[in-house]
Amino acid sequence: MKIKSVLVFGCGGQAKVTLDILEKCKCEIVGIVDIMDNATVQKEFMSYEILGTHGELPQIGIKCGILAIGDSYIRAKVMKKIVTLVPDFEFINAIHPSVQIASNAEIGIGNTIMAGVSINSS
Repeated sequence: MKIKSVLVFGCGGQAKVTLDILEKCKCEIVGIVDIMDNATVQKEFMSYEILGTHGELPQIGIKCGILAIGDSYIRAKVMKKIVTLVPDFEFINAIHPSVQIASNAEIGIGNTIMAGVSINSS
């Protein structure tokens, strides 16, 4: 993965795993975006600053990141909101360096692929 300045959306278990992968890939993690619409009390998560909520994304100004949300329904809802607020937002993949990917495998965008995974040909 090319080094990028990224935002991570979420403050839970999935975010912990995703942050670990991004750190191993040498991404510049700008900060965390809380997925809750109400103001966050927490100021940081895993030593990264919480920059605001996803509703404040246009003011944050970063247009690249990953959804680190385990619940599929909530993840889809947040993604729709992000695309509405910032139509040119770039979703990245977080792929652990130990992942084995077949040369002809196709991987979409916004994926978190954890340590030890093998992705074979289809």
